[in-house]
Amino acid sequence: MQEKEVFLTDNFYPKAKSIDIKRLLYAIETLLNEGKIRSYKHLAEKAGYSSQDFTDIKTGRKSLQMDFLDNISKISSINKSWVLTGDGEMLKNNDLEIQKKDKSDNITLSREVFDLIKNQAEAILSQQKTIETLASKVKDSTVPREGNAMNADAAGFSDK
Repeated sequence: MQEKEVFLTDNFYPKAKSIDIKRLLYAIETLLNEGKIRSYKHLAEKAGYSSQDFTDIKTGRKSLQMDFLDNISKISSINKSWVLTGDGEMLKNNDLEIQKKDKSDNITLSREVFDLIKNQAEAILSQQKTIETLASKVKDSTVPREGNAMNADAAGFSDK
């Protein structure tokens, strides 16, 4: 913990209005350096904000709002309590444990992997519904035929 506080001096984002903003920015920089997030803009958009909101916080034009911090904390491993107080770990363990029904085997996935699998499953279900809807429309539509004609030649549409 001592080491982290060294970086939160006045030189670290000097325009940030408070130590909690400096902590948030430090945590985000850590996630960026570890490759766990792509950019401030990406993180802001995932949380439902614009990149300008981050810029305003970094430059001191805006103070840190609790709903902003709540949303950032929900979608990342940033520990909200650490940002506000400096106590505890900077990053929370964001792993999900999935248990089988018999509870004999446990599988641990990161939140990122879980969300990716969930999004893929939702996309597949959506595509399946679209296919079923289209198949139903094709099945319900009838093509008029002359007699019991099975092809164009038998129906009198040949070029002969």
